Amino acid sequence: MNELTHYPTPLWISIAFLISIPLPFVLISRFVYLESKKIQNRSPFIVVVTFFTLYLIYIGLASFNGWFNHISLPPRVLLLTTFPFAFLLFMVVGKS
Repeated sequence: MNELTHYPTPLWISIAFLISIPLPFVLISRFVYLESKKIQNRSPFIVVVTFFTLYLIYIGLASFNGWFNHISLPPRVLLLTTFPFAFLLFMVVGKS
């Protein structure tokens, strides 16, 4: 019962999913870039892009090391990936 099961999916769904993963990062970074251009201060853009880069490296390393392979409630991938992203949105972006 505590094993991951691979279900076959069509290739086009996998490709669409992989293309859509970076879309929120690109949209948020573009928005911050345009707003930071208005106030002539590039530091918010640099902070957001740096956070996203470190966040994606963290997710890649965690996935590579098997941190998400454990079946639990709530799902481990939710706990280890969503909370850092929510921290950025509510603490950093919300205050600016």
